[in-house]
Amino acid sequence: SVLLVGLGGGGLPQFVHDFVPFSRVEVVELDPAVLEVAQTWFGFQSDERLKVVLGDGLEHIKTLESE
Repeated sequence: SVLLVGLGGGGLPQFVHDFVPFSRVEVVELDPAVLEVAQTWFGFQSDERLKVVLGDGLEHIKTLESE
C-alpha cells in the first residue's frame, strides 16, 4: 500500500498504479480543484486500486495512525 499526500497532476500515483502490480494507492488532496484539473487536463483516473480522498493530509495520517 502507498499513501501520497498531494495529487498534483496525478503522474506519480498513476505511475505506481500502472507499474507496481497489486499495489493499492491512496492519495490525499486538500483542494478539489486540483483533482478536477488532474482528471480534465492530465487524464488522471481513479479505480479500485487508486483512490483519492479529499481532505487534509496530516489529519488523514493521524486518523490512520489511530486505527
